[in-house]
Amino acid sequence: MGQMRFLVPRPERISEALLQRAYLAGMDCIPWLSETHWDGSELIVVREIRESGNLYVPWPVVGQGELILCTASLMERKQPYHLPVELARGLKQLQALFDYDQAELARRLGMERTSLVHHLRILQLSDPVLELVQRGALDFGHAKALLAAAPGQRERLAHLAVTYGWSVARLTRETKAPQTNVPAKVDRDLARALDELSQCLGAPMRLRQASDGAGGTLELRYYSTEELDGVLQHLRAALLVPAL
Repeated sequence: MGQMRFLVPRPERISEALLQRAYLAGMDCIPWLSETHWDGSELIVVREIRESGNLYVPWPVVGQGELILCTASLMERKQPYHLPVELARGLKQLQALFDYDQAELARRLGMERTSLVHHLRILQLSDPVLELVQRGALDFGHAKALLAAAPGQRERLAHLAVTYGWSVARLTRETKAPQTNVPAKVDRDLARALDELSQCLGAPMRLRQASDGAGGTLELRYYSTEELDGVLQHLRAALLVPAL
């Protein structure tokens, strides 16, 4: 028995009726027997096999009603996939497969071209930034805000947003005035330390700095009780504390 997990930033967009129509399939496009359910904002798809496959999901598109969108082929892994990012990659793969321009792809999907462009723009971010979104270190709103920044500034701003726990509004302001008084070396060292800690614990870490700059809070984000159990096991092992 295998399962795939997907982060859904706005789970209210997928009703229970739509959820039950989502399915996984292989290269032959034949649906596999599977079950879907929510775990917080995480979509869980349980199936009997563990092969790589594509997720097909009814997806509400503003002004266009409901479309059946498909991800690229995904392999099973412990870390959840970010559903909007994977659906965008699926659209991009479809465009490349049939050599469509955006106008033709939109026509064949029954979408407005502007809606298609909105979905595809997120893929303009570099892989390191998309990885932060996939891990949950950055929200989808942060990713969209970064698109307004110059390409050469995006990774730097993304790491600053993670390191200092910037809100989407704060990041939006910084994309317009990306200069910062924090030394670049401190940014890099702190971001590296947080990334190493996140990798060690298996969960994204975020630093929220106090307004006076004198202190702050370290936050650890998890998406399921299983993931929390894993984090606690890592902490016990690091501190040599026996399991309860």
